[in-house]
Amino acid sequence: MAATAEVELDIFSGRPNPTWELSNADAAELERRLSALQTTSARTLFDGLGYRGLIVRIAKDSQATTAHIQTGLVELSGGSATTYLEDRERALERWLVSTGKSAIGEDLFKLVEAELAK
Repeated sequence: MAATAEVELDIFSGRPNPTWELSNADAAELERRLSALQTTSARTLFDGLGYRGLIVRIAKDSQATTAHIQTGLVELSGGSATTYLEDRERALERWLVSTGKSAIGEDLFKLVEAELAK
């Protein structure tokens, strides 16, 4: 069974964040990209105001996994296990943002691109 994935741009406080569903092809690409990442040590994710990365909810074979992706780190949680992966040069984060360009709008997309360039 193919995975399904919903991406949430974690940016707003007090109003709903933009979300979008990945196509089947993009969900498969997400799985491929995640499996290619190297494990790394745990770090604390930023939880302040502004752009806080992406939250990806993945469902496959009745199992749910959540990925928090931010500043080169992927925190992958499923069941009772949490794994940390290194997203070198934020390639996964950039790719996922690009899949949601139409869902988040041009102005917000430009703001997030500027954050990713830091």
